Amino acid sequence: SSEIQAPLNSLLAHTEPLTNSLCDGVITIGRQEFRNVYTVRPYMNGHITRVITAIHVAQCLAQAMGDRDSPLYQLPHFTSKEVGFCTTKSKNVKTVYEFAALGHDRQREILRSFTDAQLLDVNEFC
Repeated sequence: SSEIQAPLNSLLAHTEPLTNSLCDGVITIGRQEFRNVYTVRPYMNGHITRVITAIHVAQCLAQAMGDRDSPLYQLPHFTSKEVGFCTTKSKNVKTVYEFAALGHDRQREILRSFTDAQLLDVNEFC
């Protein structure tokens, strides 16, 4: 709705610098800890986990997705209906790459409720 659009835009404008700072901070803290320890192995395991977590958070924010969401939600106009249809046992399409590899005829069959403009958006994305 329009009443939440302005705060949302403000939040999104700060998302990239904040996530970049998060990743930089984790890396910097890790470097400082590295200088203070004598054995590398225990340090590296914990530090790498923190770096990966920071990068994962940045990726989730950039893609506006949770870590358990289907990658198919990245496709334009996809809702739970389309994702559910793609992931059935008969279709077994779980990734954007698998969907792109289907070809236009098979994609059109799956997305039969889409308008021509929506199909064009999906084709441009793939």
